[in-house]
Amino acid sequence: MTQTYNHGTFLLARILLVAVFIFSGATKLMDWSGGIGEMEALGLPFPALCLASTIAVQILASLSLIAGVFVRVSAVFLAGFTILATLIAHDFWNFSGIDQLHQATTVLEHASIIAGFLLVVLLHKNLCRD
Repeated sequence: MTQTYNHGTFLLARILLVAVFIFSGATKLMDWSGGIGEMEALGLPFPALCLASTIAVQILASLSLIAGVFVRVSAVFLAGFTILATLIAHDFWNFSGIDQLHQATTVLEHASIIAGFLLVVLLHKNLCRD
């Protein structure tokens, strides 16, 4: 494989990896009151601050990762955000039956996303010139 092919493929992978975060952040930004309600439903303190922080991390770190600026730092921020959000919002151990199964499945999906960010951290230097 050529370096150009790796670069293009790695860029596409980064775009696909963060698409959900850009969508989520933009949705929260466009529906601020709905985002506040989500933060309150999770029992988070200072819902407006939590919402603003969530939007900032989701959108800014995602755009940075796509642009190839501070890629590793952005991947670490998004991985950390995903870990925290998963532990806060998908506490499958507090559910039972089908609800527990759904929450556990979401946790595993988020673990896959976290693994993607870890791969970005590990492979960025070798696959990208930015």
